[in-house]
Amino acid sequence: MSQEVVCKVLANVIDCIVVTPGQLNIKLKAAIFNLVGDGYEIALPFHTKRRGVETKIVLGGRQAHLEPDQDLIDLIAKARKWFAQISTGEISTVRDIARAENMDDGDVSRFLLLAFLAPDIVEAILSGKQPIELTPEKLKRLRTLPISWEEQRIALGFAV
Repeated sequence: MSQEVVCKVLANVIDCIVVTPGQLNIKLKAAIFNLVGDGYEIALPFHTKRRGVETKIVLGGRQAHLEPDQDLIDLIAKARKWFAQISTGEISTVRDIARAENMDDGDVSRFLLLAFLAPDIVEAILSGKQPIELTPEKLKRLRTLPISWEEQRIALGFAV
């Protein structure tokens, strides 16, 4: 269904949407439900989360499902590839990787740490279920990654 068709359908169903601090109210047209009176209203609590330069609305106090972030996936895959190359002796130093990738040695060293992310964190990222604020830029700016998987979950926003 095209976006235009969806918009027309919604225009026929929704009377108005009112956003107040922490709550989204959607008032549906009474005729849709064969109701007499004001219609039906849905109230959804929400909060906002920063994600890089964007602000996302998170409904119902839960994290919204995201699409897998390909840049985030690529960054982790690159770190795992580099670690495998060093482990097998295919490449002997971080400097060799940095030269091959046309990158700074320090950046390669920091990104290599991502090869040691907890398996459940990697799985969440692959399925698009990472915290909204976890972006490639946030991972790139990490000074250090905790060795403990539990501490990683806390540092990257997975612990509740």
